[in-house]
Amino acid sequence: SEYTQDELIEEVTETMDSTDLFDFFYLPWDLQNGGNAGYAFVNFHDNGIAQKAVRLFSSYKFRKHDSKKTGKVAPAHIQGLENNLRHLRDRAVVHGNHPCSPVVMWRGEKVELSAVFQALRAQDALQKFAGGGGGGGSG
Repeated sequence: SEYTQDELIEEVTETMDSTDLFDFFYLPWDLQNGGNAGYAFVNFHDNGIAQKAVRLFSSYKFRKHDSKKTGKVAPAHIQGLENNLRHLRDRAVVHGNHPCSPVVMWRGEKVELSAVFQALRAQDALQKFAGGGGGGGSG
C-alpha cells in the first residue's frame, strides 16, 4: 500500500524489461488511509505480454517497499483501453490532476488524460451523427 502509481509502473516495466507493455494503468488510492488500495488495473497490449505478466507477478515479492505481501494476478471484468476509460470517465479520479488518476500510455509515454477524454467525446459525437443522420454518408 506504500507504492505510488509511478513507483509501481517503474517496477513493472523494469521487471518485464520494457516500457511499452500496456496502454492503461490504474492504481486506486485510498484517501482515508493515504496509500494505494492494494491492487492495480493494467491493460496489456496483447495476450502474450499479459501471460508474461501472470508468470512474473504471481507470487512476486515487490522490491521497493519492505512488505511480506506477494503479487496475485487475475483478469479484470473490464477489458480494453476504451472500455476502461468509458467506465471511469464520469468518476472524480479522472478529473483534475490527481496523482492517483489512471495513466494512459502511447508508445511507452504518458498521454494527457484530458486529451484522451476529449477524443472519446469527439468519437461519441461522430457516432451519434453517423447513426442518426438517416443518410448514406461516406466515412
